[in-house]
Amino acid sequence: MRQRTPGGLPGTGTAAAGPGLKPTEVETALLAAALQFSLAHPVAAAVIPGATRPSRIAEDIAALDEDVPAAFWRDLRASGLVSPTAPLPDGA
Repeated sequence: MRQRTPGGLPGTGTAAAGPGLKPTEVETALLAAALQFSLAHPVAAAVIPGATRPSRIAEDIAALDEDVPAAFWRDLRASGLVSPTAPLPDGA
């Protein structure tokens, strides 16, 4: 799996919320989950991620179409990392 962020935080694979905390075993792309979660709220019209080079823009767009399993969101809710009332992406 490819690193997408500095400091060893995996961009793909099992999402981790911090050192030693593993809220889910569901494999998903962290970038996809972050972008899709940000756009799930009905007041969000856009998400503007920073891009260090032009290829990142294409990666961000592709991440919006990646499948994030509903089990991923269920696990985050069960661990208390996502509020029970927070809007989730369609299909979650």
